[in-house]
Amino acid sequence: MPALFRTIGKRNPGLKREAAQRNVCKNADMDQDSLPSRSTGRDGAIDVVRGICIVSMVASHLAAGSILDKVTHPSVWVDGASGFVLFSGLLIGIVQRSTRERRGTVAGVRKLAKRIGIVYLGHIWLCLLAFAVVEVVPSRDDILPSISDQGGASSALLHMLTLQINPYFASILSMYVVLMICTFVSLWLLERNRLGVLLGWVAALIVFGTIFPTWTALPRESGVPGPITLATWFGLMTIGVIAGWYWRTPAVQSLIASRTWTIIATGIALSGVSAARVLNAFDSELEVPALHALFTKDGMGLGRIVVSLCSYFALYRALTWLLARPRWVKLLSPINLVGKRSLDSYLILSSVVLVLPAIWEWESKSLTGILLALAVLTLCIWWAFIRPAQFSHKFPGARSSLTQAAHKV
Repeated sequence: MPALFRTIGKRNPGLKREAAQRNVCKNADMDQDSLPSRSTGRDGAIDVVRGICIVSMVASHLAAGSILDKVTHPSVWVDGASGFVLFSGLLIGIVQRSTRERRGTVAGVRKLAKRIGIVYLGHIWLCLLAFAVVEVVPSRDDILPSISDQGGASSALLHMLTLQINPYFASILSMYVVLMICTFVSLWLLERNRLGVLLGWVAALIVFGTIFPTWTALPRESGVPGPITLATWFGLMTIGVIAGWYWRTPAVQSLIASRTWTIIATGIALSGVSAARVLNAFDSELEVPALHALFTKDGMGLGRIVVSLCSYFALYRALTWLLARPRWVKLLSPINLVGKRSLDSYLILSSVVLVLPAIWEWESKSLTGILLALAVLTLCIWWAFIRPAQFSHKFPGARSSLTQAAHKV
């Protein structure tokens, strides 16, 4: 491992030229949530992983406790939100390095700022939707924020714009905005070859967030503390950013292709699944504060970070192997589509979660919950399919680019 960090930390004057020759990012206008493959397509395995994260989130929000939920959550220590954040960081690192090498630092800053703006608008939409639901169905104010509780329209608007309102089950985008703004510092350090400083900063934030979880948490709404510790979640995203920044270096490519590391990661992931099931069966995690601190989701404990990293690395490697086979490319195409439009899919899911319970109650563990989750997934796939061509490839094109990427893996 020390040799690995020495290798990726060295300056390489020819890296810019090498990146251009290898055509790391041929499309200069590629949006932030896309990843170039080694040709002109995208890395199909990463898109499918992100699609699986969306499936996991849909199952947990709409069919909690059902067979679908259990299948998509084999371990309570690994979930779709963790993968969502980790792979977002990975893509930011890859796209930002490519953009800055080809078009300069300012272009990279603008690209990330534009992406933050889009995510911020998504957060505003969900807050407005939550307000609207409460106005129509006042009984929902026990779960969702209301304009009256915020002290009137002007206060509600101010709290919404300053990220002080984060509705239940629809609060991840505000966290993204903060994490991505902080990522400007990470990218500044990486561009100046200050990997050691960045690792020290992230380690300090993780320790600080673990000891003082509420100090870096966004509120649920004004005056109501929120549960998510931004400092530790930023640690998870930054690990992804670092991996993405060095993604094309020989050292990282060698690590990704290593059977030894794949076996180790798979072993840790499977051990995490087994340990989580045993502890969960006896409620041991909740009874032992140290275990809870290590594996809590809201606080993104260090143990949870390790298990998540290993689980998603093993999943990525498995999907890389599968996508080298045309039959699996076709079977996984719908999930690939959802992964390509993960932000859209999350907004669809969150909108359903905010609106539907106000007009209809269902048993999440039942067949109804499963069918509802599948219906929302179908809606996500349909939207990705019909999205205008200038913003997205339609299904046949998506499958074609996935096939190209798979055969290059």
